[in-house]
Amino acid sequence: MEIHELTSEDERRQAVPLIRQLFTDADPEKVLEWTGEDDYHLLGGFVEDEQLAWLAFFLDMSFITHATLGSTT
Repeated sequence: MEIHELTSEDERRQAVPLIRQLFTDADPEKVLEWTGEDDYHLLGGFVEDEQLAWLAFFLDMSFITHATLGSTT
């Protein structure tokens, strides 16, 4: 099995039916659009015949927070 990030539109198009199993009301073209955004990442496992067998996806939401803890004494 080959595992790599799905970056081309053709690879992402293969992933749309799997994604729509979770987001059943999502329009296929909209799914293709938002999976192409820079901060959205798709990882796929491909079997020997180049068929997408599994999919993992995540959204990079990098942010910095700051908190100050008060003294307990």
